[in-house]
Amino acid sequence: MAGKRRAIRRTVKADFTRWHTVGVRWSPGRIQYLLDGRVWASVSTARVPARRMHLALQQQAWPCNFGWYQV
Repeated sequence: MAGKRRAIRRTVKADFTRWHTVGVRWSPGRIQYLLDGRVWASVSTARVPARRMHLALQQQAWPCNFGWYQV
C-alpha cells in the first residue's frame, strides 16, 4: 500500500436546503461522519491510518432528481 492513494467514501441523504453542521471524528483505526451532531456513517478498518490525514469535502451543487448529464 505504500505510495498508493486509497479512498473510502460514504454518502448521506438529508434536506440540504436547510442549515446543517457537518463533522468528522477521527481516531486511529476509526472515522465517524457526523451530521448535526449525530453519527450517520463510520469506517472502522485496518485501512484507516494512524498518521495525520486531510479531509476533502465535495460540495458540488447538482440539479435535484434529474440524474447526471454532460455540460
